[in-house]
Amino acid sequence: MCCVRHVLWCIHLHQVALIKRIAATELHLSDEEMDQRLDQLAVLLPGLVPRLLNAPPKLVAKAAANVGGVAARLLELKVAFPQVGCGLPSPCL
Repeated sequence: MCCVRHVLWCIHLHQVALIKRIAATELHLSDEEMDQRLDQLAVLLPGLVPRLLNAPPKLVAKAAANVGGVAARLLELKVAFPQVGCGLPSPCL
């Protein structure tokens, strides 16, 4: 049982690495740049990245293509709806 879990975990890690590599290639980014963008997205939307890494590479690339735009949209939402949680803590504004 333990070996099966280890094998499945390794397969998942390889799938995540492949998804990130394909998305990075689509955006003409290095692996390090893709990791930085995903780290930035994780700060903005903590629950997004784990789900995103199971998504199709095109969706990962789309999300990572414009992290600044994602941040700007979140700020717009926070201003428009200050009582609603949208990934940004209230003290930011």
